[in-house]
Amino acid sequence: MNSYNNAYNNSRRDAKARDLAVYESQRIDLVNAIKREYGISDFSALSESEKQAARKLITEMWSPKTGLNKAGEAFINEGARSLKKESTEDDIKREFKRRVMLLLNNKFASSPLFNASDAHNLAEIMDDIKSDIKGSKVKPDFKMWFYEFMCVYVNNHKGDIFKKQ
Repeated sequence: MNSYNNAYNNSRRDAKARDLAVYESQRIDLVNAIKREYGISDFSALSESEKQAARKLITEMWSPKTGLNKAGEAFINEGARSLKKESTEDDIKREFKRRVMLLLNNKFASSPLFNASDAHNLAEIMDDIKSDIKGSKVKPDFKMWFYEFMCVYVNNHKGDIFKKQ
């Protein structure tokens, strides 16, 4: 009977160690996805509030006892974090920035002019976000954020943008 208990305890310990290894691997995958998604090269270069936001993002999608949750799996697989009624203004702004930057990269890859089709795409982005956060008390300032992101984008890519004319 003693050998049965030893074998049982050893197998439980081994299974737990395998689970912990999988959870740690999932955490690493999540951190890499966050870095890729938000263009972070090194967490030590972030401000304290940005570090806290990154930690919060990780703890919302991963637990050391259970591993990734559904939101974490979706983030790794799809690259987008879903917004919800409880999302903060920072979450909304981060998601809007991600989508706007994709739009700007696609737009300026072909032409430096912003046209009606691009304005329609921007309106769709805003409508999608509004529907995701329906009922939220946060009132996003999309217009101001867009101007902010556009100025940064043009400043960082002005050589590339104006070279194509």
